[in-house]
Amino acid sequence: MKRRDFLLGSGALGALGLFGCATHTKRDSGLSGRATGAFKDWSLIEPRTRLLETQRTEVVVVGSGYGGAVTAARLASAGAKVIVLERGQEWLPGEFPETFMELVGSLRSVDPSGLFDLFSPWNSDLDIVSASGIGGTSLINAAIATRPEPVVFEQPEWPEALRGAVLEPYYQRATEVLSPNRYVGPDPLKVGMHRSLASQRAGAFEYLPLNVMYADTVRGAPERPVRGHACTLCGNCTTGCNIGAKGTLQTNYLPRARAAGAQIFAGIEVDRVEQVRGAWRVHYKVDGMARVITADHVIVAGGSLGSTEIMMRAAAGGLAVSPTLGTRLSTNGDMLGFCYDGDAPTNLLGEPAAASTGSVGNALMGVVDYRGIHARGPELQDHFLLLEGTIPVSLANTVAKALAVYSIGFTNQLSEDQHDRISRDLREVNDYDPDGALAHSTLYLACGHDDSNGRYVYRPGERPRIEWNLEHASRFQKTITAEMQAYTKLRGGHYIANPRTTVFGHRLIVPHPLGGCPMGHDARTGVVDDLGRVFDASGGVHRGLHVLDGSIVPRSLGATPLLTISALAERASEQIR
Repeated sequence: MKRRDFLLGSGALGALGLFGCATHTKRDSGLSGRATGAFKDWSLIEPRTRLLETQRTEVVVVGSGYGGAVTAARLASAGAKVIVLERGQEWLPGEFPETFMELVGSLRSVDPSGLFDLFSPWNSDLDIVSASGIGGTSLINAAIATRPEPVVFEQPEWPEALRGAVLEPYYQRATEVLSPNRYVGPDPLKVGMHRSLASQRAGAFEYLPLNVMYADTVRGAPERPVRGHACTLCGNCTTGCNIGAKGTLQTNYLPRARAAGAQIFAGIEVDRVEQVRGAWRVHYKVDGMARVITADHVIVAGGSLGSTEIMMRAAAGGLAVSPTLGTRLSTNGDMLGFCYDGDAPTNLLGEPAAASTGSVGNALMGVVDYRGIHARGPELQDHFLLLEGTIPVSLANTVAKALAVYSIGFTNQLSEDQHDRISRDLREVNDYDPDGALAHSTLYLACGHDDSNGRYVYRPGERPRIEWNLEHASRFQKTITAEMQAYTKLRGGHYIANPRTTVFGHRLIVPHPLGGCPMGHDARTGVVDDLGRVFDASGGVHRGLHVLDGSIVPRSLGATPLLTISALAERASEQIR
């Protein structure tokens, strides 16, 4: 299939997107505080007028993702006056998109208060997808609480203070709060298929530990309980849980922070931090108006891209920081691939939450561990986790049509049965066939190891661009691709690498970016130390300024990062207290 043909097909999907933009009503509900609704006990924000009335506080936390939420909860519980600033709005169960039009309307490129942020500048080598809202990316991640294997912490990128099992008690502390569970029950079709193939490929299969509730549960804090509901296995975790079963940060760390007195504000865009007479000014915007709040301590926790960008603007404003700012960007070895139109159904397509049959499963549920003794080669880049995935209901028809069009390029390699299933997916414009080609497919995702050689490049007045040398990253890609292809061959399907990678200039789309403000031994090797304290370029650290999120992780993990970020924040919070 020629690239031009595929682009024409994609253009049709783009037209749908434009229609979605035209019909979407911008949302600003929840930016000024909430009091009603079926999930009112989940609401955490306060009216922004209270922030505008505050000129100084003890601690400002920028961002409400894992690093920010952990730190806010621990410092507020220790008696500090904490203010959390989140750029996104508050999203509660029942408000997440379940149609393609709703999904398009939830993009920040369409609505500045939207849920999904796809960072895809034309001059960058990577695309980054993240969430914007109270709870950060926990709103749209698959809630996977995996840990790196011990060998990862023996690598030279880590400061000496974090080598070995130093994080063990903090992993335990984070696990107690996040409360991950493993599914117990009959295998959904997609998981049963993954288990069967793993046994043929000498891999260690297990169910993932997920921050998901499989029974009605009360979480949060005793003073601020959050009532969670049992998972219905609808498969839409990665576009937002409308049932209230996913353990987002709205159900654990943030209620603890709120109960301890922390104030949480939505719709606040932080621009930069500035040191003034021993304190810190946080420059932010609300409704387009520039404002300032002063704090003794600032915790920057906006994620790999967000925190790096804030620190770059601070450096451009005169803050002396390490020259390593922007470096050690890692994709965390993330890869995506398809086994398209295999010889057996997998039922990997999400269902509307209110009409779920319970047969799909979680977005990501089963994993084959190719680390340790199961590694596919002698180097760390040969260690990875291979997961099976679900396509959310809001994307099912769009993906079915896109892959059916893309299959024109390899139509001569398909059987008559495969052609029939593809035809069924194309028959209805507004729907896919439950027994079509996509319903016989498998979505593979992997977390592995690259060499963390990416870089954010900043020019004042512009967003950063990303430089990434794919040649240096090729070993992990080759290793993981070979395994995905082997699984696909056993399934009798056709292997498709991520179309974003194969069609559009070999760009990767990254859900778990790490680095940008990497930790190091000193200012020559890192932006922060092992506690997230920002190094002064002339030696020592900037008292009262920390970065605590995925941006400080100095290398790939070979595991999903949420639990490691939480553990690092737990350890740093203990010292900050």
